[in-house]
Amino acid sequence: MTCIVGMLDKNGIAWLGGDSLGSNGYTGNVYKNKKIFKIKDSSEILVGYTSSFRMGQLLQYSSGLFDELSLLKNSIDEEYMVNTFIPNLKDLFYNGDFGKDQSKEGGTFLISVKDKLYEVQCDYSILEPSSGYAAVGSGENFAKSSLYTTEGLGLSPVERITKSLESAERFSVSVQRPFYIINSENDDIVEIK
Repeated sequence: MTCIVGMLDKNGIAWLGGDSLGSNGYTGNVYKNKKIFKIKDSSEILVGYTSSFRMGQLLQYSSGLFDELSLLKNSIDEEYMVNTFIPNLKDLFYNGDFGKDQSKEGGTFLISVKDKLYEVQCDYSILEPSSGYAAVGSGENFAKSSLYTTEGLGLSPVERITKSLESAERFSVSVQRPFYIINSENDDIVEIK
């Protein structure tokens, strides 16, 4: 299911884009539920998910995954993500009846915190791409290839993300418009029909 793309621009602004298809690999439907959003208690944290709509809903409407003081001090780093965020996330999933086992199984999503972009894998690994961009979901390889080939071409983040999602849509049966793109600087939502 899906393709979620994330990148940091040259000014450290995070951008996320995602499609609208829900699919099991055989059938699919376009849903109004957006797979990219800002979490409820911080406009600086963007999330884009694959794996499960239930997981995405828990993330979107959660509170307390990050403490305000760490956000204010800009002290969110890999250590914080591993030692504080992941235990909070596991509690959220467990209490929200998502996953089979609180300690072993989650889902895959991208999360940006201020000027950092992380990939959270289903085993709760935290990865920070050295390239400044990432993609997850069934269209991730197509999207990453597009992001790589558009580096240095002078395209805007919206243009690069759109091209990467178009590439995923063209070659993956589980990616479909409309695409939505958000950023950490403002509340604009770009829709690509």
